Amino acid sequence: MQHSAVQLFCFALVWLTSTAAAFCPTGCRCGESVSGAYSVNCDGSYMDEISPLLNPRTRKLSLRGCGIVGLNKDVLQLYPELEYLDVSDNFITEIDEDVFQGCENLRVLKLQNNRIRIIRNATFIGLLNLQELDLSYNRIEKIARNAFKVLNGLIELDLSNNYIVQLHSMLFSKCVQLRKLHLFANKLSKINDQILKSLSKLEYLDLSFNLITSIDRSAFQHCISLRDLNLTSNLLHFLHFDLFSSLYWLVNLQLNDNQLNETSCAAFRRISTLTTLDLSKNQFTRLPPSCFDDLEVLDTLLLSNQFKLQLIENNAFSDLRRLRHLNISNCQKLQEINEGAFEYSDELRILDLSNCSIKKLHFALVQWNKITSLDLSGNKLNCDCALLSFLPRVVKRLQSNVSCSTPSRLEGKKIADLEAFCMEGRSESRISVVAVVIVGLIFIAVAIYCLLKKARKRVVKLPSCSHSYIVTPLTFDKNYEISKSNMNLLRRYNPMLTIRSAPPPINDDPNVSYYSSLILPNDPDGVENVAALRPERKPTPPLETTIPQPPLITLPSLANRNFRVISQHPIPITEL
Repeated sequence: MQHSAVQLFCFALVWLTSTAAAFCPTGCRCGESVSGAYSVNCDGSYMDEISPLLNPRTRKLSLRGCGIVGLNKDVLQLYPELEYLDVSDNFITEIDEDVFQGCENLRVLKLQNNRIRIIRNATFIGLLNLQELDLSYNRIEKIARNAFKVLNGLIELDLSNNYIVQLHSMLFSKCVQLRKLHLFANKLSKINDQILKSLSKLEYLDLSFNLITSIDRSAFQHCISLRDLNLTSNLLHFLHFDLFSSLYWLVNLQLNDNQLNETSCAAFRRISTLTTLDLSKNQFTRLPPSCFDDLEVLDTLLLSNQFKLQLIENNAFSDLRRLRHLNISNCQKLQEINEGAFEYSDELRILDLSNCSIKKLHFALVQWNKITSLDLSGNKLNCDCALLSFLPRVVKRLQSNVSCSTPSRLEGKKIADLEAFCMEGRSESRISVVAVVIVGLIFIAVAIYCLLKKARKRVVKLPSCSHSYIVTPLTFDKNYEISKSNMNLLRRYNPMLTIRSAPPPINDDPNVSYYSSLILPNDPDGVENVAALRPERKPTPPLETTIPQPPLITLPSLANRNFRVISQHPIPITEL
């Protein structure tokens, strides 16, 4: 009895083993994963169709490179729990309608690298829970308008490397959950404003390597969640200034290998969330001021292979507060970068200026002491003292091998070895400057001295006497007023002179009057005799005219020389 039980156990074990072998074809690997899902991997095992003998509980099935030429609807219905199906790298040329009917649990479908040409309207009916669809590297030329109508839950769609010329404006109208869309390497020529209208949750869009010449102004208006946009290698020559205005979360923008020029600068301004911008291999001839305004968080800016770029203007890189990586390599016509090109360079660490025609670099261009990677190879640097005053220390610290092109005596010499080259010349220059300054000061002093000396000779020597004084008849009402007028006139010549004014004379006898002529003042404290400083002026009154006595303010010494009695009989002043 015990022997029979052992035989029964062995029989059951053999039966179970053979049954499991039937569920896993030769060359395949079958079993449960860590999560408990049953998977079958037959990659590289030749079979012209999917085997109907697999475990019905199979959730993951991979049949890459098995030589499969078609998909059978009846076979796929044998695996209702299937969640992952990979039939890439096969020879499938056509997918029948309703072939996936009954595969409601399928979430990932990979059909890349086959020979599919057409996607029909009912091709994906039944895939209600599909999240990832890969149709890349096929020969697709046409996709029916409602081909993706049932794929409401689709998150990622890959249509890259096909022959798609045009996309129907309603093709993605039901793909409201789509996050990633790959369309690179097709033959698209235009993106209209309806194709992406329903993709408000789209985060990644790749349109690179197409033939796109124009993009409608509002093409991205509804893609408010877009973070990564790739437009590399198209034929774009102009971008509307508000093309990206609705992309509030855009982080990465790739526009390299197009035909854009500086007129498109306004299009990528004010994308305040952008961290990476690639404009390499375009047709820029110059970078104008404020070309990258409001890109305050931009970290990487790539401008290499600008074969027409000649000038980087003042403030071209203004407002780039967080720029860390800048590449302007392979711009053969670029000779100089304006000294004020950067407004901020505190965060700049990687600078690539290789294979340009740069001859001159300014010390104030960037903060050279903060650069951690610098490539200046392939340029035509002119090693003057301005360049050698800072660059040798920079390249030595970064261990960068860069050489001089001019002048001829320094051609081919490593800049790192020329730190002390201008030191001697600098000392001589300082001595020369000091000598020039001293000579200049001496010349100025001599010139001032000569001018002052010449000015002294031209000064008009005024008499240093007091005021003139005219005595008129005491009976005349204006006698005293004339005296005051003459005194004021004399004060103009010598403001420092102190003059004692004589009181108006008192006429005791109304019948007696006398006259006098112009006289010099009388200063009892002593007035310098300056008679020799001016020509002698003597009054020439008519005969019989006399001067009674000098006024009170006239010195006796001056009076003796300037006054003489002409006549003892006075005459009226009107007859002089």
